Amino acid sequence: MSRMYKFVLLLVSGIVFHTVTCHATFVEQILGNTKTISLANTCTADPPGHMSVHYNPAGLSKLRDGKYISQGFAIAHIQRTYKFTPDPDFQLMNEFTAVEDDPLSYSTGKVKNGRIFLPGIGPVDLPALAAPVPLGISYREPGSPWTFATTIYAPYAGGLSHEDDDPARFQGKNVYLQHIILASPTFSYRFNDQLSAGLSIGIGMTALGLQTDARAPNELVAMTKVIAEATEGFEDSFNALDLFPMFGGGIGPFEQVASTELTMRDSFTPHFNLGVLWEPKDWLAFGAVYQSPIKLNLEGRYKFTYSDQFKKVSEWLGGSSLVEAFAIIFDIGTETLEDETGRVVMEDFQFPQRVQLGVMFKPICRLKLLCDLHWANWSTTQKFVMQFDQKLQALRLLKLLGYSGGGTRLEYTKNFNDTWHYSVGIEYKLLDWLSLRAGYEDRQTCGHDNLFDLMSLPDIDYYGAGLGLNLPRGIDIDFALGYLRYQEGEIYVPNDSSFNLNSNDFSKPVYNPYAGQNVSTKFSAYLASTNVSMPFEVFNEILEGVMGKVGLK
Repeated sequence: MSRMYKFVLLLVSGIVFHTVTCHATFVEQILGNTKTISLANTCTADPPGHMSVHYNPAGLSKLRDGKYISQGFAIAHIQRTYKFTPDPDFQLMNEFTAVEDDPLSYSTGKVKNGRIFLPGIGPVDLPALAAPVPLGISYREPGSPWTFATTIYAPYAGGLSHEDDDPARFQGKNVYLQHIILASPTFSYRFNDQLSAGLSIGIGMTALGLQTDARAPNELVAMTKVIAEATEGFEDSFNALDLFPMFGGGIGPFEQVASTELTMRDSFTPHFNLGVLWEPKDWLAFGAVYQSPIKLNLEGRYKFTYSDQFKKVSEWLGGSSLVEAFAIIFDIGTETLEDETGRVVMEDFQFPQRVQLGVMFKPICRLKLLCDLHWANWSTTQKFVMQFDQKLQALRLLKLLGYSGGGTRLEYTKNFNDTWHYSVGIEYKLLDWLSLRAGYEDRQTCGHDNLFDLMSLPDIDYYGAGLGLNLPRGIDIDFALGYLRYQEGEIYVPNDSSFNLNSNDFSKPVYNPYAGQNVSTKFSAYLASTNVSMPFEVFNEILEGVMGKVGLK
């Protein structure tokens, strides 16, 4: 009997845990702005216009006098493929269930669309993620050391969706996580010709969403099916126990047992960026920025929907007086539930504090060489904590495995690492009005190989290239392309090597929907961006001209 309860605990805890862990992979500083894409985020000592608000607020002091406005537009197309091949040495219940019986064996999958959340509309699927960001404005009184600005931008953004029958649906059929800065009042102060400092206050909104299916291919699940089939037709020799068939017919190890939906928001997430820019020579500059952690209080709704066979098992667990007495003693829910819904809060969840240090060197007047060092304090995220609005049957059952968080609180350890990495960039002023740019960033993962899942991003190469046009009347137009890929080309995860993907150890309370499978995955992303900056009076002239042509003036 206790083995069956452990099966239920492992299964349901896996469903809940994956809701959290599949969003532990963050896409940071991908769609900064056009210049930062072309330089692969190498810009701390040569800050990028209005996006200095994020990369180094001191850089606002390098903007021109007067009122300026800039508008960007960025597109990101994600390609990710998956391949599943069975491990011939893997079997469940010895000869009873072979891995070749798994319908996912020899299957392939791929990302269908990108997914973003639009306030007031909800999640939207697009062939490519597209956003009209950043949007910035600035003002400096002629001759003043003060510059003021605000910018709308997205420092963290990512999302994807799959077909309903895609094998990746068991670790995120549809998923998105985004953090948008809606207002960022910023000022910079130029102390002298060499030294500037700046401070930005960011006010953002965060949205998280997930839809995923769940299954549990392990020994305990296979055992329920084998025993159920062996006891089919047995007569109950006890009074009012109703034990046969055992486990209500059991659950096949490769059957879908549940689906999960989760939507969470935090509409007010303040933070600050503090930057310094020192330019001792015309050909040499140093920059530094500190970005505070973005502490979130994500709140929303959850829904767990269970399969018919799972409900039969639950009905069997509460269908006899013997089991019912056992459940009362240990405060274990035995209701046969179609689904569980309610409100949930994710506590102490945050995007990490970051430090970025940069240097700019001009060996000749037309050539800039840049190098940045990036640090992110991901180690502050050691576990996720979710607080539910009611006692959940899943959490009450978890107590049998020694879980002490209670029936309304879920804790899950992740143990992220701090990350250090570098980036380099080059800019060459080919003509007085034309600049060419290129960059490379060596992006390091904060995760662990033995906790890899289909949503994880390992070490990534980030390549950027672009150009800048300096036109009359103070108009600047930039173009950029970016490309990201796994550093190893293809990630191969052998069977039983990841506790969040394909572990064969049923005693580990984590989610392993691909046990028995060797998993291969490839990833690439293509970015395109453009940005236009101009004085506000020029923008007004253009706007008035357009309105006149369409008859709105």
